[in-house]
Amino acid sequence: MEINLKSTLPLRVKALLLLLMRTFIILFCSTVFSFNTGSLFSQNSKIQILENNAFSIDEIFTLIKEQTDYNFIYQEDIFKDQPKVALKKGTIQVGQLLEKSLKPNFSFSFSKETQTISIRKNEDKTLQSQLIQGIVTDENKVPLLGVSVYIKNTGRGIMTDEDGRYKIFASEGEIMVFQYLGYKTQEIEVTDKAEISVSLKLDLNSLEEVTVVSTGYQKLKKSSATGAYELITARDIQENPSINIMERLDGTVPGVRFDVANNSISIRGTNTFYGDSSPLVVIDGFPAIDQNLANAPGTALSGTSGDTNNSILSTFNMNDIESISFLKDAAAASIWGSRAANGVIVIETKKGSKRSKPIFNLSAITSVSAASDLTELNAMNSSQYIDLEQELFDKNFLTDPFSHWRYPNGSEATNAMFLAQNGSITEAERDARLEQLRNQSNIGQINDHLLRSQVTNQYNLSVSGGGDRGSYFVSGNYSKDTPVFRGNESEQYSVTANVRSDILNDKVTFDLGVNHTYSKRTVNNAALQALSPGQFGLRPYDLLLDENGNHINRAISFTPDITDDYENQGYLPWRYNAIDELSLSNTGYNKGATRVNSKINAKLTSWANLAISGIWQRTTNEKLDYNDVDSYYVRDLINIGTTVNTANGQLIYGVPMGGVMQLGNTVSEDYSFRAQLDINKDWKDIHHFDIIAGTELRESKAEGYNHTRYGYDKDASTTATVNPTTPYQTIYGYGMTLGNTDGALFKSRRRYLSYYSNANYSLLSKYTLSGSIRYDDANIVGVSRRDRAIPLWSAGAKWNAKNENFLIEKDWLSSLNLRLTYGSGGSVPTNASSVSTITLGGSDYLSGLPYAYIGTPGNQELGWETTKTLNAGLDIGFFNQRIGLNVDVYKKWSEGILVNVPYNSTYGWTSLYYNTGNLESKGYEVNLNVYPVRNEDWTLQNSFNISYNTNEVTDNRFPNNTNSPNMGSTRIITGYPVDNLFVYRWAGLDETGQSQIYTRDGEIIAPSQSAMDLEPEDLKYAGRTTPQYFGGFINSLRYKNLKLTTRITYEFGHKVLKNDIQTSFYPTSSYFSGFIGTSKTLVNRWQNPGDEKTTNVPGIVGSSYNSIQRYANSDLNVISGDNIRLNQISLSYTLPNSIVSKTNFLRSMSLSLSANNLGPIWVRNDEGIDPQYVFAGTYNSLAPSENYSLTVNLSF
Repeated sequence: MEINLKSTLPLRVKALLLLLMRTFIILFCSTVFSFNTGSLFSQNSKIQILENNAFSIDEIFTLIKEQTDYNFIYQEDIFKDQPKVALKKGTIQVGQLLEKSLKPNFSFSFSKETQTISIRKNEDKTLQSQLIQGIVTDENKVPLLGVSVYIKNTGRGIMTDEDGRYKIFASEGEIMVFQYLGYKTQEIEVTDKAEISVSLKLDLNSLEEVTVVSTGYQKLKKSSATGAYELITARDIQENPSINIMERLDGTVPGVRFDVANNSISIRGTNTFYGDSSPLVVIDGFPAIDQNLANAPGTALSGTSGDTNNSILSTFNMNDIESISFLKDAAAASIWGSRAANGVIVIETKKGSKRSKPIFNLSAITSVSAASDLTELNAMNSSQYIDLEQELFDKNFLTDPFSHWRYPNGSEATNAMFLAQNGSITEAERDARLEQLRNQSNIGQINDHLLRSQVTNQYNLSVSGGGDRGSYFVSGNYSKDTPVFRGNESEQYSVTANVRSDILNDKVTFDLGVNHTYSKRTVNNAALQALSPGQFGLRPYDLLLDENGNHINRAISFTPDITDDYENQGYLPWRYNAIDELSLSNTGYNKGATRVNSKINAKLTSWANLAISGIWQRTTNEKLDYNDVDSYYVRDLINIGTTVNTANGQLIYGVPMGGVMQLGNTVSEDYSFRAQLDINKDWKDIHHFDIIAGTELRESKAEGYNHTRYGYDKDASTTATVNPTTPYQTIYGYGMTLGNTDGALFKSRRRYLSYYSNANYSLLSKYTLSGSIRYDDANIVGVSRRDRAIPLWSAGAKWNAKNENFLIEKDWLSSLNLRLTYGSGGSVPTNASSVSTITLGGSDYLSGLPYAYIGTPGNQELGWETTKTLNAGLDIGFFNQRIGLNVDVYKKWSEGILVNVPYNSTYGWTSLYYNTGNLESKGYEVNLNVYPVRNEDWTLQNSFNISYNTNEVTDNRFPNNTNSPNMGSTRIITGYPVDNLFVYRWAGLDETGQSQIYTRDGEIIAPSQSAMDLEPEDLKYAGRTTPQYFGGFINSLRYKNLKLTTRITYEFGHKVLKNDIQTSFYPTSSYFSGFIGTSKTLVNRWQNPGDEKTTNVPGIVGSSYNSIQRYANSDLNVISGDNIRLNQISLSYTLPNSIVSKTNFLRSMSLSLSANNLGPIWVRNDEGIDPQYVFAGTYNSLAPSENYSLTVNLSF
């Protein structure tokens, strides 16, 4: 069965989309086909002369460049003695103008492909010229577009085309020069060879100078930026084939921690207590409506959030990304104001190139990983589990399920024990049954029928190019992730188009970008529930199939005989098998995300531009949770609500017969508008200014709903009409209602207004000063604008010491920069509001009327959380950047952090959030790049980075009165980190097998004593829960076209709890029913007096909540989180250009094999536990299996 959800867009949205589509089609077509137009790309192009005058050669060239798209190549001083040319008012063709101006002393030639005019001086030569041609590539044999190829000391020159090819006339003995930005210039003497192809080497000194980082508002040369930036290029991203972009980036960016297991990112730690510490994600200049780099199913609003299927898809098509800039300090990020405190991630998508033929790129990635090994789950085997059940039975913890019809069914083992006790079977029959169960395992059947190998496929096709007046980039992507759990899958389709068009003689540039992503995910919990504790969890001996391959259906709500009685009366089948549920209970999530951004840039002068830009983003999330009438959930729901008419014996259904369908939908929209003035001015190579100033408006809103339908007929597509507040009779003798808890709408709206400016001044390319200021206003903070709009600012300085006279001649020193910045950024408080929020609670049971209550009381004194950052940096390079070192040291002061403080309860609530907390943090980052070997055939690159971050709460306004551990919650205590871990002091088991703990003075606290007998000082500070040190080591070895890459990541300086027992499934009284925790640790539990000398695991008899919690949260179970793990090994091969060129259609081709998630190669704890994936009693607590990928890239 397939159910399609349809959304009806508002008419104004449809009209806007139609207008944008029409505009896009017009611009795209005009751009794509413009490279074939010859009107402006011809010797016959007309040049207008405005007055009679005499013009120098340079002035004539300026006229041509202003009125056409031609550029000139010539030797700088060859026109030194050339006289001026008299021209009359009117129009003249380019060719005629050059003939009149240059001949007979000079010759010229046009290149239509590269839009250049080459000019050379005519000289008498006895040597005969010959045509030289060839291909210019980089070290990886990838063709380079736009390389300058010219004959030294002449005016003859040309530029390579998009295939890296060139043709030029030269004479034997002349010197050919190959020059390209970021690469070392090469000179080759012409011989009698007609073909000269070269491979240019990277000039790391030059490359550092031209590396550009984006702040989202402007692009800056990294060499002149004062802030702390990190840049990841498209090539870096493609080094890892993972479908999760966070896995691709893990360990590559100093100061940025990618917690892949929990799908979170942090830049330089946290700046708040309870709020969101995630960095701001910006794409093509504007904040993304979806701030997650990778997503699992579900949506942001609570009304439509749901389960996960263990599948991850990246929010963005990674093949569309040109670069990712990480803004880490105030000078880099403060331009974003109130959202900059946690750092900023700026994503730039790819654009096309003008005057370029269409270039197609096709890539395909297939990845496979086996399901995790269930034997590593730290779970008991069947025999060990039966021993635990036997102890519970012997010590009267269990209730006989056969003693009352309402009791739920027990396990196969405990049922046999009770049947023998009741005399229903003999002891010999019981022992035979138990022996059979001890010797059977369900691992094989689980692997065969509930799990599978995970397979992901990614396909991407893009085309880029451009004509005389514009450029284009268009891509399409399809990704599919089939996770290890059967019945689950995720698919994603993405289309991106970026178009640029130049009009009015290149005075105005129009950019339009369109992206649409659609993802479809299916979630089925049957497999995961079978592997987890709970009602549907499988005990180690519970099989799915019998010896004949038939499904084993288990009674759950009642014993088998009671279940048979109900079924014989006409009730629906009341048994469960996880395999059946794989097709009967599914939740579908359909997500569509559209992003349309545009920009008009007008050149006011040669050094000033005015840009008007905006973006519209819309995300729709549709949820369909469908439980078929044959699913256990619906059968159980209907059966409970079904009674028997005593008069005629017929069944009365309180719940309509049919499936149950829950529909949910959320729509989020974001509008932004920006006006910005850009100034980029040089004065005689002495002074340089980069200044921007602007204003922007932004509105972000979302709304959603949930509603449930009963009695769904999938053939007729109809549902029953029900009153969810009307009671119906149940088999238990009491009334029940379906309930109306999902009828409310969810809405939110936020508006922002900002003014900003940023300025950079550079003197003699040695001394740089920077400053920025921003005013932010938002409707969610405070009431008075005076309280809302606060300035957030930064200032920075940089000294390029290498350009000083005393260092510029030192060849061994490639670069030396010192940086210092200070400034402030903000965080928008999300845990509280300036106005009271009302929560609707559905309909009242008695009156049937809707009711509401104050969900969050308003506080008109709220303000921004602000963070001030001081950053000092050093960038140094040696031996042409073969050794590069970057060091940053920083300290942060966070003020006005929201703290939930006690409040006068007579107002209706007991606490309220205020800006009263303070936090200090500090750290450093080191990034080292070394090229021990770098030549035409061999390259060895080693990259190592390490980051350190720590924090301390300096004020939370209240003394510490906590006398129990964190237990997973955040505990804010002055003088300790936010991510503190406090535990009990373990004192061993007492003679009854129950937990004991120490006070700080060594006094033993018995399990019978309450927490009131403890003081805060009795707890032990174990350390931090997040790593203080983390980083990565990347090694890359290239031999000709073969490249081997390894990536290692590490984390040090934190602690984790083992979680080796499941406290919620452990007996804590004299009675227990249901699923018992399967942790293998329980095998070593206390069972008899004297065991306390050899074990620390509490016993079952006399167990209590205090005993189990104090064991689980004691220093006994604290282990080191230090680990080093091998994340990736990849081997890639690029076909030589000599082979590719013979195909007549390929530009390049590469193949790559990669192994990922190879696991820890060292852990500090003695148990060998992987601290990133600590046992939590479920399959999801296992580390992911090794993943193997094949990647094919084609360019043509």
